[in-house]
Amino acid sequence: VGLIVFKNPVIKWAVTTGVTYVTGAPARIDKLEVGILKPAVRMKGFKLYNPAGFPAGTLLDIAEVSVDYDLPAILRGKLHLPLLVVRLTEAVIVRNKNGQLNVDALKVAQKPKTATAESSSPPSQRSESPAKPLAMQVDLMKLDLGKVVYKDYTKGLEPKVTAFDARIHDRTYKNITSAQQI
Repeated sequence: VGLIVFKNPVIKWAVTTGVTYVTGAPARIDKLEVGILKPAVRMKGFKLYNPAGFPAGTLLDIAEVSVDYDLPAILRGKLHLPLLVVRLTEAVIVRNKNGQLNVDALKVAQKPKTATAESSSPPSQRSESPAKPLAMQVDLMKLDLGKVVYKDYTKGLEPKVTAFDARIHDRTYKNITSAQQI
């Protein structure tokens, strides 16, 4: 009973904490539901805020992410998503007074700083092989992309703001087989 009652808040906390750790920027989720009997994840109201060194504000505002997943395929090592729905309300790209972009300041955008003798040697002399990409299949992806805002603070205290509507509404994509295609 405790698992059923507390699983979604615990998973919501873990995902929010994980996203904050991986990106280096604060994150918030309004609602997260993970199905027990139905293999599905539903997230509403996801916000990723600007990292340190940038004006306070939202970097990403995602109204909804819904994923139906194939658990047996995942257990066999293939990420199979029969349905992926992403509804991005707004993305705000900020160039700070030093000319840096908020998206480049995210930890996930940083290059690893582990330059050891092993990693600096030629690939033919390395003992480990590169990680094999996870096999994946997305049968159907539904995508909405709303507004993109660009704020440039390099010219002074008040930013030069450019905004446009991406005009991508109810776009569907089928048979996606790589993260690069997404």
